[in-house]
Amino acid sequence: MSPGRETPRRKTGLQAPLIGKLIRRSGLSRCAREAAAGDALAVVELCEALDSGDQGMVSLAREALSALPVAGQEICCSQVISRENRPLADLCREQGYAPRDPQGRALFCLLSGQYDALSSSADTADLLARSYRPCGTVAGNSMGSHRTAACCAGGL
Repeated sequence: MSPGRETPRRKTGLQAPLIGKLIRRSGLSRCAREAAAGDALAVVELCEALDSGDQGMVSLAREALSALPVAGQEICCSQVISRENRPLADLCREQGYAPRDPQGRALFCLLSGQYDALSSSADTADLLARSYRPCGTVAGNSMGSHRTAACCAGGL
């Protein structure tokens, strides 16, 4: 093949990832609008995008997740509890998001690294025991990975 014929293929090959990123970012912008309107699945998708590694997507997701209504904030907190997503935990902490119920709040504080909030509650151990029980295996696995840190932080 002549060098002239290979050049367009190379350009097309190099452009495909760029087009894919643009499509994903466009979809994420749509998710941001839907999340602001109260779509729970869109909030979950934004939470997952926050841990994607694509800085453009992360930036879009952070901006959208920082302006959620209360119901969306609760979904973010439940995602921190059910999945290990450190960027989401950090965002929730920065924005002051926390579950409304005391049991969920205790577990959320543990999993998001807010140990000071845990130690300020007199009945922390009881709240954690009650909140850990109904969360099932997924939160149990997340909780297991944080036990050492929690013990070091507050002697739980």
